[in-house]
Amino acid sequence: MATSFMPQDDPDAAAAARSASAVDHGNPRPHPDFARHITRLSSEGRLCETVHDNGNPRPHPDFARHITRLLQCRLCAIPYKLVVTLPCGRSICRSCLPPSYVRDWITYPSAPDRHQVIQCPFPDCGRVHAVKDCSSDVTLNKLATMVHSVVARAWTEAASLGFIKESPVLEPMPEIPDDYEQKHLVVDTRFLATWFLATQSLLDYDDEFHFHVTHGQHTQAEHFDIGLLQTLQQTLRSEVDCQICFSLLYDPFTTPCGHTFCRHCLMRAYDRRECCPLCRRPVDIDRLLKPDACPSNDCITGLIRTFWQDEVDARKEAFVAEGMATRHLIHIPLLVCGLSFPGQPMYVQIFEPQYHRMLENVLNGNGKFGMVMPLDPERLGDGFHPIGILLQIKNTWYRQDGRSLVELEGLSRFRVLNWYTHEGYTVGVSERADDVGVEQEEAMEAAEVGYDASDSAAGGHLYQFYDTRDEEAAATAPFWTSWRQFGSDMPESAVDLDAMTTESLMRFALSFVDRTREKKVPWLTEAKLMTYGECPDDPVLLPWWFGSTIPISNPQKVRLISAFTVRDRLKICGSWILEMRRRTRYKEQRAEPMGIFS
Repeated sequence: MATSFMPQDDPDAAAAARSASAVDHGNPRPHPDFARHITRLSSEGRLCETVHDNGNPRPHPDFARHITRLLQCRLCAIPYKLVVTLPCGRSICRSCLPPSYVRDWITYPSAPDRHQVIQCPFPDCGRVHAVKDCSSDVTLNKLATMVHSVVARAWTEAASLGFIKESPVLEPMPEIPDDYEQKHLVVDTRFLATWFLATQSLLDYDDEFHFHVTHGQHTQAEHFDIGLLQTLQQTLRSEVDCQICFSLLYDPFTTPCGHTFCRHCLMRAYDRRECCPLCRRPVDIDRLLKPDACPSNDCITGLIRTFWQDEVDARKEAFVAEGMATRHLIHIPLLVCGLSFPGQPMYVQIFEPQYHRMLENVLNGNGKFGMVMPLDPERLGDGFHPIGILLQIKNTWYRQDGRSLVELEGLSRFRVLNWYTHEGYTVGVSERADDVGVEQEEAMEAAEVGYDASDSAAGGHLYQFYDTRDEEAAATAPFWTSWRQFGSDMPESAVDLDAMTTESLMRFALSFVDRTREKKVPWLTEAKLMTYGECPDDPVLLPWWFGSTIPISNPQKVRLISAFTVRDRLKICGSWILEMRRRTRYKEQRAEPMGIFS
């Protein structure tokens, strides 16, 4: 055969290798030993042609192994047909997905469709992926289908031109039955030879492939390869456009539903609605699409950089020119005075002239501004904490003394990266600050609680306990005294909170609220409940309500709003409960409200 294949770490294996091809009823069928009959020669040539087509260099035949590898499954090494892209950005055949198992120790989010998971087959990833997040890759499946079609037509054409032929075997292999006519399959075109070996499971993903061409065929075969690769370049181009900006995918990211977009385009789409722009399926991923949490599609990225690098460079220059290469930044007027929380109401009085101007400008715009906590409440000019809350104006009342009373509602968090002064007030150059994705949230609980966790922590049995215990005793006993009957399940420290499931942490906080309402503590009045509403049983909303109603210091508010997982915020609420319990042990019967870490 004219082609040669052998792993790089075994250069002498070719001398002892053999190959045979069998003809069965006139149809060539490669024998499994086919791959071992080849000699290796070093390849020569440029990485790409200098002739350009639509601004992109034509791939040189030396790219044959690289392109084939991009389209090979990393596990079975067969060119893709039914492709699944994992949340870690790597793609494999659907048939190569590891067996799934039920992960029922994760309590948040408790969606049943996230209990079925797989262990990522790539050791350098090590993540656990929900089966729900491992969908068929729509774009990559289309590309793979096109490649198979183009290669099939090229194979027929190459055979008619004499680049694919059979030659007799000089030394027949004794293990081949006598009714098989043993022949070599000679392939003189580099890409077709490489692709053929891959389709026959004779070229592992990490193997290299070097070959020489039949005497007199080098120039013609190279021109054939160039034409074939140019056909692939032109054919595949229509499938690598982003369906949001309709330009070549730049930093392509594949959503859990299997659709691929530019990372920046998807970020902007998420600002309006947290779902896939094509199929409208809700997508629970990191809102900022940080590359460490949401890696790019490795295969599509490689194909784009191989075939259309000039277009990639042009898109990068455009992104840099527009200032969008890394972040989607927003300019937010800032009120430096305190903090609120998402979904929670707030009332502020505005009396300073610069903030009156800010209020007027905001009311003439979208009615939104930001609030940040000063580093030193006594010296507002000394700076502020970078994490703030975006507020929506609900109502405004103007008083005769010049003050304005503004009713606000917290919307979302942001992080101030830089700031400047406009008409006397501060404007922050900011980016959204959102929670991590669902997969990171699940991984955090699994890491802290462990695989043997169950809902046997204190909060897990709390409601059953209250249903069976004496109601009169419950009304007189302190909250933490009633927990003594749980023994070691009673959280005593931050270490104990770490070991509780996320659901148990939520129940711990809910039970504390129930007991303090029964005790009619001064800081949880009916008036406050009318303002902030009843305690929510949603683990996302509970910490924000808790932080708005419990008497905590400003540093603790900053601590809560700076936590970017539901689990971390629930643990912070649990630490406040433990602190109140500790203080009450030393100051029992104190009538005045107790601020946390005041």
